[in-house]
This record gives sequence, structure tokens and C-alpha cells, in this order.
Amino acid sequence: MGGYTISALSVQQPHANNIALGPKRIETRVWSAKDRGDLLIVSSKTGQKDYEKVEPRGCAVAVVTVVDCVPMTKAHEKAAMCPCYSGAFAWMLDMVWPLSRVFAVKGALSIFKVEVSDWLEAEMARREAFFERAAILEFESGLSRALAMESAGESLGYGVPELGVHVSPSREDAKGAPVAAPVSAPVAPQFHGKTFDADLDQARLTTQLDRVLAALSDGEWWTLKGLEVKTGAPGASASARIRGLTSQGHDIKSVRLSDGKWRYRLKVPVVAGRQGELFG
Repeated sequence: MGGYTISALSVQQPHANNIALGPKRIETRVWSAKDRGDLLIVSSKTGQKDYEKVEPRGCAVAVVTVVDCVPMTKAHEKAAMCPCYSGAFAWMLDMVWPLSRVFAVKGALSIFKVEVSDWLEAEMARREAFFERAAILEFESGLSRALAMESAGESLGYGVPELGVHVSPSREDAKGAPVAAPVSAPVAPQFHGKTFDADLDQARLTTQLDRVLAALSDGEWWTLKGLEVKTGAPGASASARIRGLTSQGHDIKSVRLSDGKWRYRLKVPVVAGRQGELFG
């Protein structure tokens, strides 16, 4: 097994599939997502009215990154695929990665934890490598995001996968539990769980990670441009290292500026107190 867990959220059908397949880029809840990071989307066993037969149900269908959470307004309705309602928060989703092989997960209320298997860890590594490559192309070449993702797929030899086929159980199966297709774990070299070339990338990525963490450790707000100047890591790489630090448990807050850019700050603990649960 991967040896660690990922935060997960149960979403009713058809919304779970709509997140995995692309049109739904905002999830809504009556409670705020206080932290940012990777999140496993799990389809609930029960679907919304008139969508009870939409498959898969009771399965993990995608990995996404929660990048922001704000009070919902009517401007969010299209991306959320639902009307604005009282007390709703809009969870902004990015880096959506459908799972090529769905697998059964027992859902729960609120955020819950799912153990990361070897296969899921490798799939997440492919996802990280793909979006990091796309971000570098977008940042350095000035490509649109769509073109950057297309170019990333061409250079890596793979792109965003299609949602995996779900094998429905027969009525004789115990408690009607959903059954996914057999999973075999692809082999991928890893840098803290991320795909890399050991000969070319180990020292570089380790140095980037250490330098970004050292810069953020002053507790001040940093932009990606500032981190690039401070650490020598390209902005897209600094962004990837921030996601890696967050997945390791570092509490890094993000705020979007008026010009559309982001700034980041590491919460350096100075007094004991209750900490919010980190995604990842």
C-alpha cells in the first residue's frame, strides 16, 4: 500500500461524474473548506432523484485539488451546475483527474480519509507530472491552458484519462456492494510519491523543495514570482513544490490577489491550538 491517506468527499450522482468528466468545476456545501489541497471524489451510493441509476455509485471517481472556497453567488451557478442557495459555499476545483479504474469506497459525511493504494499513488504521480508539465509550458511558453495540456500530453505520452469502466454487481453480491474492475499497479519512479527521473530530477526536486520551504518558513506572504527570485525555481515548479509541502502536512494558506495572481504563506505554529484538517 501507499502507506498514507488522502482526504475524500462523497458527492451524489450525477454530480460526481460531472466533476470527473469536466463540466462541474465548483462543488457546493453549507460549510466552508478551510484548507486547500488534493481531494478524492467519491460517488455516493444514493443518487439524486431521477438519477438513481447513474453509475458508478459507491466508488472513487476522480482526484481534484481544492484551490479556493468562497460564499456562493449567482456567478458560480454555471460552473457549480446548480442554483445558488442560502448559506452555500463554492469549492473551487482544479487539476481534475478522472480515475482510469474506479474502485469501491465506503463513503461518510463531511471530509473523511481513504488509504492510498500503490495503484492510486502511481495514478496521482502521473497526474502531478502531467499538470506540472502543463503549468511549465503555460508559464514559460505563454500557451493557453488547453494548448499547454495538449502539449504536455504529447511530451509525456499520456493525457488526462477517461473515467474508468464500472462493473455493476449482481443482486446476489453481499449487500449490493459495487465492484470495480481488477486493478494492477503501474510501476513509476517516485519523488515523495511523485513521478520523476531518478538520475535527472532527484537532486533538483529535493533542492527546490528545501528552498521553497525555507523561504516560506519566515511566515510572510509570498507570490510565485517572489519565490522564483528567492529560490531559483520557476514559478510553476514552486507551485508544484507548495502542493507537495501541503500534502506532507504543512499548513500553507493561499489568497488570490486582485490581478488574478496568488500569494502563499506558511502557518508557522507558535502556540498550541486546534489546527484545521489538511487535505492530503
